[in-house]
Amino acid sequence: MKHEVAFVKIYGLFIRLLLLVNFLFWLPGHGVMAQEAELSFMGVDEIRPGMKGYGKTVFKNNKIERFDVEILGVLRNVSPKGDMILARLAGGPLRDMGVIAGMSGSPVFIDDRLIGAVAYGWGFSKEPITGITPIEEMLQVYELTSSEPSASDEVNGGTQRLFPSPTEQSVLAPHRIQIEQDKLKQLDLSLPPDSTGTLTLEPLATPLFVTSRHPVVLRELKRLFAPYNMTAVLSGSASGSASAHGDIPIEPGAALGVQLVAGDLDISAVGTVTYRKGNKLVAFGHPMFLSGNVDIPMTSAYIYSILPSYRFPFKFGEVVKQVGSVRQDRMTAIGGVLGREAPMVPISVIVRLPDQQQTRTFNYRVWEDRAFGPTLTAISLYESLLSTDKFQGDSAATIHYTITLDDGRTITKSDFISSDFGVPISASMRVAFDISTLVSNPFKAVRIKQITFEAELIDKLLTARLVATHTNRATYKPGETVEITLYIQPWRKQIEPLKASFTIPADLPDGNYFLSISDGRGRQELEYARAPGLFQPLTFDQLLRTLKQNFPQNYMYLTVQKETGGLTVHGKELAALPPSVMRVIADASVAQFTQPTRGIFLWDHRIKTQYAVSGADQIVLEVRRHE
Repeated sequence: MKHEVAFVKIYGLFIRLLLLVNFLFWLPGHGVMAQEAELSFMGVDEIRPGMKGYGKTVFKNNKIERFDVEILGVLRNVSPKGDMILARLAGGPLRDMGVIAGMSGSPVFIDDRLIGAVAYGWGFSKEPITGITPIEEMLQVYELTSSEPSASDEVNGGTQRLFPSPTEQSVLAPHRIQIEQDKLKQLDLSLPPDSTGTLTLEPLATPLFVTSRHPVVLRELKRLFAPYNMTAVLSGSASGSASAHGDIPIEPGAALGVQLVAGDLDISAVGTVTYRKGNKLVAFGHPMFLSGNVDIPMTSAYIYSILPSYRFPFKFGEVVKQVGSVRQDRMTAIGGVLGREAPMVPISVIVRLPDQQQTRTFNYRVWEDRAFGPTLTAISLYESLLSTDKFQGDSAATIHYTITLDDGRTITKSDFISSDFGVPISASMRVAFDISTLVSNPFKAVRIKQITFEAELIDKLLTARLVATHTNRATYKPGETVEITLYIQPWRKQIEPLKASFTIPADLPDGNYFLSISDGRGRQELEYARAPGLFQPLTFDQLLRTLKQNFPQNYMYLTVQKETGGLTVHGKELAALPPSVMRVIADASVAQFTQPTRGIFLWDHRIKTQYAVSGADQIVLEVRRHE
C-alpha cells in the first residue's frame, strides 16, 4: 500500500512537471521552439503545379495571419544551383494590392511542411504572383549563422564605399574635400530599380522605416538605398523606450527589423521571419546588401497596417527593441542570432543657435560598418543640423568634433563653414571623411568608441576673400621685423585689414625667401607640396598624424619657407640634409619609400577671422646683410 501511495505521488509530481513544461513552451518564444522542433520541410523536387497551401505574415496590428498559396511551377537554375518556386497568393489584402513590400521572408507551407519564403515579385503586376525562395537554400544560410567570431567582426563591412580609402589616393591630398564632394555629386544613386517594373522578377522592395520628418534626409536615404531595393518610408520607433507593444515573439511570420541607426534618428529595414529554431533564424528570402558575414542589430517590429500603392503597397509600423544580431547576409536569406548584441558607435551631437539662445542635444547609435558607417554617421549629423536650422539660405557654422578610438587615442578637429547652400551637409561630410579614412585604413582594424560633435549655427553669410597683401618694404637685414598687412573683402562689407609681423632670424643667410599667404585649402596644398611623402603613410600612427592636421577656413595662414634639401624616409621627415648625406640615404633605401622635401618653414603663423576666408598670394622677401 505504501508503495502504491508513493507511486501515485511520484506520478502526480511527474504530471505537474509535464504540465509546467508544456506551459513554458506555450509562452511567447518558447512555443515557437516546441513547434519548430517538429517542423518538417518539403524540397523543390516534391513541388508540383496546382499544389495548395498557406503562408504566414502580418497585415495589421501585428497579428500573424494566414494567406492562401497556389503553386504555379518551379523555375530551375534561376541562379547557379538555385531554383525558385512560382506561386499565386490570395487572401487578406493580397487580391486588391498584390504582393506587399515587407512580406519578404513570409513562410509558405504545403501540408504543414515549410517549402520556403515569399521573396520576389513583379512591379505593377495585376495579380499577386510571387517567387518563393526554397527552404533548402535558406537552410544553408541557417547553417552558416553563428554567434562565434568571424573575420567581419574584426573589420566590419564589405568593400563598397561611398568615400575613397587611403589606398585609392593620398590621405588629405590637396582639394581632398572638394574632390570628394564633387564625386559625391556625380554619383547617381537616385535611379529606382527598373522603372517599368513589368518584365523584371526582382526581390520584393524592403521598407526602410525612418523616423526623420525632414524631406531632405528622406530623399538622401532613398538615393543611398535605392540600389539595394529599399524604400525609405516615414515611421515611428519604440526602440530604446518602454514600448506599449511589450515583448513581441520572434516566430515565423512575425515582422523583423534590421537596425542601421538607433536613437533620435532610427533607420531600420523590415521584413519577415521565415524559420527559427532555438536562438537562430533565417528571414527575408533574399539579401539586404549581399555582404556575407555581418554583425547588424536585429530588432522586433510592430506593423500597424498596409499602405496601398500603384507602384507597390508596403507595410508600415515601427521597430520595438533589439533582440539579437544579423550574422549572415547572403543571396537566399539573412541569418540572425537572438540574444547577441551587435556593436554600434555612439554619437553625441550638440547644436547651438546663439541668435535664438537655444541648445539642442541629440544622441545616436550607428551600425559599426566600414561601408555604410561613415555615410550613416553623416546622415545622423545632417538630421541634427536640419532639425535645428535650415537646409539652404545664408548660413555659417562653427563645428568641433572628436573621434575617440577604442585604444584611447583621439582625433580632434575644428572648422568654420559659411555658404548660401549646403552648410549642414558640408559640416557633416567632414566627419564622415575622417571616419571613412580610419575604418578603411589598410594597416589595422579600428574600432571607434565614440564620436562627439558640436556645432554653432549662425543665420548669416560670413564669407570673405583676400584682395591684397602688403609688406612695409621689399629688402630686410637679418634681425629686422617684417610688417605684413592683409586686406580682406567680407560679403557686402567694407575692406578690412589684418596685420601680422615676422622677425628675420639673425643667422639667416642672404637670399630670397617666399612669404606665402593662403586660406585653409591653400595651406593644406602647401603642406602637401613641401613634403608629399608625409601624405603617403606606411603605418597607422603615420596615418593618424596626417589625419590630425587641421586648417580651419576662418584663418589666414602665413608661412615663410626656406629652400633646403631633405627627405622623407618610410614616412618620417629628415629635414635640411647636406647633399652627400641625402645621396647616401637615398642609395641605402628602397626608392618607393624615399621622397624629397622642398625645404622647411621658418615661420608658420595663422590669423583668426570671423569669416570663411578664401584666396592666396605670395611675396618674395629679399634678405641682405649689406645693401
